[in-house]
Amino acid sequence: MKTRSLILLITIVFLFSACSTFSSPKETSSTDQSAGISEQSEGMEPSFTKDNFGSNNLEQPSISNEKLIQNIGLELETKDYTKTVEAIEALVKSLNGYIQNSYIPLPRNESEFSNLVANLSVMIPTSSIEDFILNAGKTSKIVSERREVYNVTDVYRDTEARIVTLQAKELRLLELLKQSGSLSDLLLIENELSNTRYEIERLESSIQDYDKRIAYTQFNLSIREVYEYSPSERAGLWERIVEAFSSNAQSFIRTLENGFVFIVSTLPFLLVEVALWTLPIMFFYFVYRKVTKKHNVTFWFKNRITNRIKTSSKDDSSKKNE
Repeated sequence: MKTRSLILLITIVFLFSACSTFSSPKETSSTDQSAGISEQSEGMEPSFTKDNFGSNNLEQPSISNEKLIQNIGLELETKDYTKTVEAIEALVKSLNGYIQNSYIPLPRNESEFSNLVANLSVMIPTSSIEDFILNAGKTSKIVSERREVYNVTDVYRDTEARIVTLQAKELRLLELLKQSGSLSDLLLIENELSNTRYEIERLESSIQDYDKRIAYTQFNLSIREVYEYSPSERAGLWERIVEAFSSNAQSFIRTLENGFVFIVSTLPFLLVEVALWTLPIMFFYFVYRKVTKKHNVTFWFKNRITNRIKTSSKDDSSKKNE
């Protein structure tokens, strides 16, 4: 009788867990999305996007009530590349953030314009994202800004509910484990208990991953070194013309400067090369003059040519007489 009761209780537990699994289809999707959270753009559509500073009329979801994962992209222009990169790194540390990955090419010469581009992926506490954007704008010019906000509230809540259900199942299995008498029942309950605990740990890991991505916002930064800042789209026509003219004038001056630097830097090598070609030519020329003067070769050539001219003139006159 006791064995039958135990088997009946185990059957009820299995049926209850099966019903809880199939009654909420979102719980399965939460598992799938938690496994693929690193590819958010493929798994979820952004609930809010903002490009190039957007419009202030766009209403952002309330962060306090919603579970939001945010990605922000900033394109920066700077005239002092090294100083800006160092300022951004210091700003990240001051806001208790960290650099996830980066590609920062180093200038070969600090005094020369190199047109370098640095790319950084940094994580900033969500509560400090506006401070980060404000201070980043002080170190350089923000050309464009892009925001993507992914609302994972439903998936997050469903995952929490799934954990609660599995924890209740774990408690029932522990009670059955105390009442089990035969070895087969003990092994069966322990196996199911092990699977349940594994599932709880996996879902709790997903919750921790969500919490981390919600607490920190990812910034993708592109820092580009420029000689002159790009003209603003909000500027008037005359201002844009003046900025474009100034930019072209600066580019022309920079081209002349680079050409002058090239000539000055290569002039010693050009002089050496000219000397290497000129000296052998002059040497052979002087040798030739000396040889011809010594053997009177030039005089011989002149007499030879004169005799040929005389001979040809005599032949012409004789032909006329005939």
